[in-house]
Amino acid sequence: MRVQLSFEPMLETYELCGDEIVSTALFRKKCIRINDINTWQEIYIGGGVPFICIHFADGRKVDFDDEHEELFGILRQVAADKKMPFASA
Repeated sequence: MRVQLSFEPMLETYELCGDEIVSTALFRKKCIRINDINTWQEIYIGGGVPFICIHFADGRKVDFDDEHEELFGILRQVAADKKMPFASA
């Protein structure tokens, strides 16, 4: 007997919980403290999935896939003053 498994790619989802943005994908969960965000920027690469680049106060830079623009909406709501100009690559 042969069994074929197929997996849909698990997209990252985002939600605002108090002073944190919670990112969930498959079996991992990350919390982003809003006060730790130095700047953020939305970036599009030739018609692909948009992503958000966040620069943290401690110097880290992390890119987040944002296919449904959930993170973008949250950041516009809670950190609009930290947004850098739009970029495309």
